[in-house]
Amino acid sequence: MDDDLSSLTALFSSAAATNNGRDGGSTAGPKTSAAARRPVGSVAASTTAARRGGGGKKPAYGYTTKSIWNENELANAAASDDYDPRPEPEHSIQYARTVRTEDMYLGLAGCANSDQHTDTMTIKIELPLVSDAKALDLTVRKDKIEVRCPQYRLNLPLPNEVHEDRGRANWDPKARVLKVELKLVKLFDD
Repeated sequence: MDDDLSSLTALFSSAAATNNGRDGGSTAGPKTSAAARRPVGSVAASTTAARRGGGGKKPAYGYTTKSIWNENELANAAASDDYDPRPEPEHSIQYARTVRTEDMYLGLAGCANSDQHTDTMTIKIELPLVSDAKALDLTVRKDKIEVRCPQYRLNLPLPNEVHEDRGRANWDPKARVLKVELKLVKLFDD
């Protein structure tokens, strides 16, 4: 510990001597020890943790192994449907934003035309072989949407996190399109 303290004191005294020379003051400062003339990185090498050999450093983000995913991320991973012979229906994702008076006339909302400033995500799923909405099984999770019926299956990971319980689905029997409208999770939502 005394070695660490003396190294730190020497480092500060050398910094003070350097600043005196820059300020136009006297360049003749106190004599510096050999520890002060060492590079800054060498001071850290003499710390007690380094002498013990442990390093004392905790892994970043709490990971203790070299794994790519942690167990929480694997629990949310979608199950593979490669064995399922049903085709995946055509689908599209559109974003919408609520335009208010301050947006229209004053430009005060500070929003841009990007998915980061949208309120809802609308997913249109074309199901031409489905005649009745009762045959559809729709599951919405915060990071994916699943649609299953005897003719089709869709397991779609969502590009943005959504509220599972703040959405609505509409079936258009003429066009045979399922329209799912979901509220996006914002950074400062309740």
